[in-house]
Amino acid sequence: MFIFNVGSDEVRVRTDAEFQCLNDDEKISYVWNDLWPDDLGMTWIEKVLYDHDTGDLGLPEIWDQYVSEFYPEKYREIENEEPEDRHKKSGLIFEFIDELEDKEFSRALLFLVNQVYDESLFYDWLIDSKGYQAGEVGLIGISLGGTAAFAFEDEPGIAAMWLDSAVLDFPLVVRNELGRMGFPAFLGGAAITVGGWMAGTDLDGRNPIHAADAAGDRPVFLTHGLEDTRVSVQHSERFEERVIENGGNVETWYVEDRAHVDAMWSDSEEYENRLTSFFHDAFGMNGS
Repeated sequence: MFIFNVGSDEVRVRTDAEFQCLNDDEKISYVWNDLWPDDLGMTWIEKVLYDHDTGDLGLPEIWDQYVSEFYPEKYREIENEEPEDRHKKSGLIFEFIDELEDKEFSRALLFLVNQVYDESLFYDWLIDSKGYQAGEVGLIGISLGGTAAFAFEDEPGIAAMWLDSAVLDFPLVVRNELGRMGFPAFLGGAAITVGGWMAGTDLDGRNPIHAADAAGDRPVFLTHGLEDTRVSVQHSERFEERVIENGGNVETWYVEDRAHVDAMWSDSEEYENRLTSFFHDAFGMNGS
């Protein structure tokens, strides 16, 4: 699971493998309750459903498939009513879906989610479905969104990465949290081991900082508030050092008198200029 913090907001995004391990009720609960709400207070999947966002996700075809599979008689009626007009046929299918009652609507939602979940959140979707090429995709990670560095490590086609106040070293998180709560740092090793047992994962195994070893000559930008007490600036400093040790390409902006994810709000104009300039340079857009 990837956990992204932006200011006070949090989004928990399961990988496709994690998502497919959930039972049907858990999938529906996850979609309705856990995915990041937009400005209207709607989850991503709600917005898709209510907006009928047919351009990006191909919903008419998916609902076509759903109705034909589970309601073949109704599907034949719709085909017979408007056999040659795709848009009218899609409208009739949407009307049918809207009229479904609780359990049946949940089944429709589950069908949709299983069809589009792994295709609409990740790098492969941009390449396979949206026509982007390797080298045309950039990545931004903020706070706990620093775990997006895993994608940067795995996908050499991600051309550049911007990290703001990012969590990049899991063992360092544990040691910093111990210090913040008044415990001695030498307990860090035991806390990492025991915490890993409790969480069922290896906290000292795969680590976002390893992306620094895989960056190659792809540009990386690190920004961090020097007064950040939530995620230590050491995360960015260690990542920077490791990129440099590997002969990589890294820029930094360590912001004085700023705390956790502060600069984007307090120094918004400079933040915007640095961000856009970084990606314009990365994609060779400044000369165009």
